[in-house]
Amino acid sequence: MTDTRSGPADAHLVDLAVPPGRRAVTGADAACTGAVLRRLLRDVLPPDARVLAVGPHAADVIALVAGLAAHTTVLVGDAEQARGLAVVYPAGVDVRVGAIGGGAGPVAFDAVLALDGLDHVPGLDGPEPWIDRLHLLTAYATGAPQHGLPADRREPDGDRPPPPDGAVPDSAEAAGAVMPRAKPVLVVGCLNAFSLVGLLDARPPGQRPVGRGAPRAARDGLAPPGSPAALAAALDAAGVVPGTLYAAFGPDGMPHTLLDTALTVDADGFAARAAVRGMEAAARGLPLVSPIGGAAGAAADAGLLAALPERWLAVSGARGRPLYTRGGGDLVVAAEPEPDGWRLTPVADPPAPGRAVPDPDPSPLRASAAAVPERIPEGETVERQLRRQAATGDVAAVRVLAAELGAWLRAYHVDRPDALVCLDDLVPDGPDLVPGVLGQVWGEPVGSGEVLAAAWHRWHERLAAAGGGHPWPPWMSADDLVAVWLDAAGEPPAPEVLAQGRRIAAALRDAEGPPVAPADLRTALAAAASAGEHTAQLSAHIAGLTRSLQLRDEQLRVREERIRAQRAELRRIRGSRSFRLVRLLQRPRQLARALARRLHLR
Repeated sequence: MTDTRSGPADAHLVDLAVPPGRRAVTGADAACTGAVLRRLLRDVLPPDARVLAVGPHAADVIALVAGLAAHTTVLVGDAEQARGLAVVYPAGVDVRVGAIGGGAGPVAFDAVLALDGLDHVPGLDGPEPWIDRLHLLTAYATGAPQHGLPADRREPDGDRPPPPDGAVPDSAEAAGAVMPRAKPVLVVGCLNAFSLVGLLDARPPGQRPVGRGAPRAARDGLAPPGSPAALAAALDAAGVVPGTLYAAFGPDGMPHTLLDTALTVDADGFAARAAVRGMEAAARGLPLVSPIGGAAGAAADAGLLAALPERWLAVSGARGRPLYTRGGGDLVVAAEPEPDGWRLTPVADPPAPGRAVPDPDPSPLRASAAAVPERIPEGETVERQLRRQAATGDVAAVRVLAAELGAWLRAYHVDRPDALVCLDDLVPDGPDLVPGVLGQVWGEPVGSGEVLAAAWHRWHERLAAAGGGHPWPPWMSADDLVAVWLDAAGEPPAPEVLAQGRRIAAALRDAEGPPVAPADLRTALAAAASAGEHTAQLSAHIAGLTRSLQLRDEQLRVREERIRAQRAELRRIRGSRSFRLVRLLQRPRQLARALARRLHLR
């Protein structure tokens, strides 16, 4: 390996090209980053360790590792890459150029990281099978770089030729000749070519990340394992027993949820919801063949979540928590299963060393660890119950559940007046309700009615986005529907309450990330069918209104004819002598004067 310290680039770097088809990753766009991954590394990395990171890693990850470790070395396969990384990594991090297994001597690292897999650094003989790269990687944790390789690929006596003139090898110079740890930590990532997001990705192959959608036969036997069982078998063949094998759900390289593949996941439980939310985060902004939510939910129902993540992450020599997931804002939640639920440990993600602190958000929306409960029960969410009841047209059940939600929220709002409620993050626990991991709070005074209006607005948006049906008339606007649901929950649907709820719901939507890509083909077809049905319903409604107006017009015409006839009859009666005589009899004085005048004339 050739050394370049963090700082000015060395002009004598060995230029080893990145394997064909792989991207040239720099510190700004290196894969595998994010708060969830940093939380896992804090749990599994030993203190004051000597750490080797194989392949380019994101600057925030290396900054975290360098802050925990006594010495950090990064091995990459391209000199230009090394120069770029040396500039963004913290001082004291050694960036080296070389091949996996290129060092010699009894050098052992306390921890070896390859979070983005084994494809970014070439092997000793150029492109090699993934299993051979794994053997070479595990050797760094034992101090014998050829340990575990097939016999026909080892040098005589299992050692490399000594360096010329008795010079100390680069790797030994970087890490120091130390005795191997009893249980060195090894963290290895493995990209999954069968990820659900990759399968539903509608982009052409040339626009997808390398390794997605490519036929396995075209990789000349270099492909990594394609399932959790195959990855575990490969680790076992390399002499590594993983402490935990995680399924990493989320945008490629930025896990949203890490889930232990050994867990038995309830399809309606917290772990499945976290995994599905991670898949939805990974699919956000991508053109898809079909909606990710329905496919992810079906995978959860079938128990196939562990086979469909973006990647897997194997941890050996240490054991992390069974589940890590993102909450709201900068919250990261570690969870451990209990007999009837999950024990939650929320932590606000501190700014990583060297990572720019974002400008303060003018929105009052914040995330607070205090708003995350200590435990959450298993079971389906209030949103899923409402969606099922709405799909079956059970309006009475929706009104009952809305009344229970309103009563609970008014009591909950007394203790947590700033906490917001998301129905997709709210789980019934007997007669009570328990919020989940989002922990969203509103920094301005807000009433229980406005919080509930925001929850209903958010549910309506998610229901419409999922194409879910409901029994209310299609011509009712969102505000009309929210007003109906607020009234069922016992809250007055005042216009200002609806407006504030709409504002809070918009802030929650913006906090989830950029908007989704244009609708996929299946969603477009469903939307067209829904639009046709909606048009038919509106046409029927218009026809009914037209018929009512016609009947009303006929009634008015009959009434007008009757009025004309009565007016003509009235005019005839008023012009008759009998009417004049009656009118005269009603006025005695006029009658007397008329009689006197008539007698006088005679």
